[in-house]
Amino acid sequence: MHHKVCHVLGGAFGLPHAALHAAVLPYVLAFNVPSAPAAAERIARSLGTADALEGMADLYDRTSSRRALRDLGLSHEDIAAVAERVLTAVPASNPRPMDLVTVTQLLTAVWRGAPWQEISGSDSGR
Repeated sequence: MHHKVCHVLGGAFGLPHAALHAAVLPYVLAFNVPSAPAAAERIARSLGTADALEGMADLYDRTSSRRALRDLGLSHEDIAAVAERVLTAVPASNPRPMDLVTVTQLLTAVWRGAPWQEISGSDSGR
C-alpha cells in the first residue's frame, strides 16, 4: 500500500521521491498494524523494540525523518483530487480494507503531519 500511495502522489504532483516515501511510510504502517499483528511483531523485532509503531517513531526521531505532505508542496485541496486514484491503487491484498473516507483520513493525517495513532487507534506512534 505504501508504494502505491507514493506512486500516485509522486506521479500526480511531482513530489520529491525519498521525502514522500518517508512521509507516508509510518502512516501506512500505523493503518495496517491492527490487521497484521505478525508483520508488526517482525517489524518491531527488526527495530529492536516491542512495538512496531514505537520503533518507527524512535527511528524517525533519531534520523529527523518526520515529514508532512504540506511541507513537500501538496495542497490540502490536492487530497480530494487524488483520493479516489489512491484508493483504486491500493492492492486488494492489503491487510486492512480501505474506502474513500479512510484513504482521505490517511492522506489528511500525512498532510498535517498528525500523530500516527490517529490512523491506528494505538497509543504508540507519536
